[in-house]
Amino acid sequence: MQAGLEGALLRSVISVFGKEFLAGGAWKLPQDLLTFLSPFLVKAVYAYVDPSKGKAGQLAEEATELPTWKKGLMICAAFFFSQIASSVFLHQVRLV
Repeated sequence: MQAGLEGALLRSVISVFGKEFLAGGAWKLPQDLLTFLSPFLVKAVYAYVDPSKGKAGQLAEEATELPTWKKGLMICAAFFFSQIASSVFLHQVRLV
């Protein structure tokens, strides 16, 4: 296959499908970033449940502040809304 023909084929594919790939990538990127949020939220839950193990590098006596119910509610809400947003972004990718 000639190099010029191969380049023309690539340009043709990009001109036909480029906008769909770009739009799909724009919706997929936030979904991928939200996927990486879950491990940090799990770590926050561990720190909430057992504060002595949740704060690395501190003594157990220093990390004995009692977690409030608001902090637990915020972690739960963050889990919920991150998964909802991730589902919405992923759904939009499939519609493109």
